[in-house]
Amino acid sequence: MDPAFGINWHEAITHCRWLSTQAGTEESGQCYEDPNDLNRDDEGNPKYEKLNLDGRGFRLLTEAEWEVACRGGNRDRIFVWR
Repeated sequence: MDPAFGINWHEAITHCRWLSTQAGTEESGQCYEDPNDLNRDDEGNPKYEKLNLDGRGFRLLTEAEWEVACRGGNRDRIFVWR
């Protein structure tokens, strides 16, 4: 599977919600709130104010999870590729 290019964060969240729905996740189990029910910023993007980490649906990695993934699972502050 190739990475996605040319999409913004909000489109990625919409896709996560769609995948979760396709997998049979109910609204209460979604990780992100329905964007149609949220306030909007100046550009018209929904303001996601909380993430349901206990949700069973698809979601994007948190910043901390992304950092661990980029380090190849190494949790030390020392980079192994110096």
